[in-house]
Amino acid sequence: MNNIMAPPTNVVRFAPRHTHAYLDCGIYEVLRSDPRLVKVAEALEAEHIYVLGQLVQLSEERISEFDFLDASTREILRNYLIDTTGLNFGMRIPSWSRRVHHLIAGLPF
Repeated sequence: MNNIMAPPTNVVRFAPRHTHAYLDCGIYEVLRSDPRLVKVAEALEAEHIYVLGQLVQLSEERISEFDFLDASTREILRNYLIDTTGLNFGMRIPSWSRRVHHLIAGLPF
């Protein structure tokens, strides 16, 4: 009898506390250092995603729905986020989520 379990598909990943400093950073501020991601940052802002905390809480499925992000660009973005901030898509940050409306309320639309 084989006792090997399949990996869970409904894992919730919480953002580690040491990465919380990045959550309030603007999307464009974070992504502009990589020329491949400048247009992605502009497109995300057009989708009303202004700060990194908003982006990393989106699921992988939701990210794949953006027509401006093909699979290779998604992979570049994911790797860039992991390498520079330690964050990834689909993360949960309960204490930060309660503040998001206050953070973006003052941004021009």
